[in-house]
Amino acid sequence: MKHHKDGYFTTVSFLVLTHFMIHIYTDVAPAILPTLRSDLDLTLVQSSLLISIPLLIQVFLYIPVGILSDKWRAAALTLSFITTALAAFIIQYSSDFALIVVGFSLLHFGSTLYHPPSLKTASDVPKHLLNKVMALHLAGGSLGIATGPIILGVLMPSIGWRPVFAFLAVPILITGLITFFYMKMRRSRDSEVDYQKKSNFRSLLSKPFVMVLFIGVLTEAAFVNLGAFVTTFFVDVVEISQNFASMIFGAGPLIGIIGALGGGLIADRFGTRMTMIMFLIVISIMLTLPLLSQLATLVILSYVLYRTLASAILSLMNVVITKNSPSDSRSLAFSIYFLIVNLAGAIFPSITSIIIEASSTIIIFPISIFMVSTAIILLRIEKSIKLK
Repeated sequence: MKHHKDGYFTTVSFLVLTHFMIHIYTDVAPAILPTLRSDLDLTLVQSSLLISIPLLIQVFLYIPVGILSDKWRAAALTLSFITTALAAFIIQYSSDFALIVVGFSLLHFGSTLYHPPSLKTASDVPKHLLNKVMALHLAGGSLGIATGPIILGVLMPSIGWRPVFAFLAVPILITGLITFFYMKMRRSRDSEVDYQKKSNFRSLLSKPFVMVLFIGVLTEAAFVNLGAFVTTFFVDVVEISQNFASMIFGAGPLIGIIGALGGGLIADRFGTRMTMIMFLIVISIMLTLPLLSQLATLVILSYVLYRTLASAILSLMNVVITKNSPSDSRSLAFSIYFLIVNLAGAIFPSITSIIIEASSTIIIFPISIFMVSTAIILLRIEKSIKLK
């Protein structure tokens, strides 16, 4: 029993640490975009391409990474940190648009390399620990997303943005070294057969997995829509100051830690399906409140609770994917899921922006309520999805 607990603690510690470190740069790049425009004399078009080109490259990399990660998980995880550190050094010394695009593209590549094999590693724990492990894994990433901009804000006034990238690259390289030795130890302990299997795409063409993708697209589209336009709603409709609206939005990753951890514990008690349905119903109610009243306090409280539960849903979706995909193709399963939901996240805000221009910002709430409600219906009626 002691060996089991020690192994569980080591796995969780590894997952939390690595997810924290891989997300250190996630919100640092957007935070310094105005500074980059000034320092590198970028046009508005170049600034937009600096965001869109790495995302586009990431979309094309998901499936190859998923296939390779199922067979070479240790190599993919270790390479994710080497690539991220390399990207940081390239960004630090970049002096033109082309070079900095390469740097940010490598940042996204590092993240793409990390997530499928790390979630596969998280899914290898015993079933009764799955909700907790997925929750802790997500919490580590949320903490990393929040920490990066804080470090940037503290150090940039005194040393500038370039040294910050190099400063953060050092612990990332150390994490890569830890990853190499941890995965080497894990391989020596596990069966060699586990490392000789290849991804089986056909095994993911099942009805349950396809339904999981539909639910993921609906929830991701709803959450991305709100993330894209909620600060505009705060400022234009509720008349909250831009600074305060940014602070509320920026607190999202920290709020998400509570949601992820709480969601895992509640799912252990009531089951994954019932917990997801309960949370999505509450989210629908929270999204209704801004339609009924634009009172700032009510809107902020509803957003905080929504953001908490949305993080719990993201963690529980990882559990759902795990339970509806075979172990030997699980990295590929997560890659397909990320590909689909990221495409949805890229497309739906553009569609919503057209609707907003024809009506008003408040339309984001009924649109998101419709998507969340549809996901609830699918969870209720689709019994083929394995959630036990």
